[in-house]
Amino acid sequence: MGISKIVLVKSFPNQPIVRYIIGDSGEDLFICLEHEYHLWEQKGIRPLTVKCPKTRVFEYDDELFKKLKEAAYTLEDQGLLEALWGKARIYDVDRNLVNGVSSNVT
Repeated sequence: MGISKIVLVKSFPNQPIVRYIIGDSGEDLFICLEHEYHLWEQKGIRPLTVKCPKTRVFEYDDELFKKLKEAAYTLEDQGLLEALWGKARIYDVDRNLVNGVSSNVT
């Protein structure tokens, strides 16, 4: 088990969600919910993971997440939502490996 990294994910259809990266398959990242990651960490219960394209995974930014949530769920403003996603920084696995992202978890 490696140390996970919290990230912002552009789910379908463009809704913002927060997940933990626990593995890298090359083109995709394996992500899971925070509470499932902590169960894995504390009790050894493997989390349910989802394979997510790297192009939909961004560095976590609390302020941006709040704005994305408001645009997506409160305002339902697709134009604003797209503009905000344009400000998100794609998560760079190579740059962030030093932060403890584990390799290929299946």
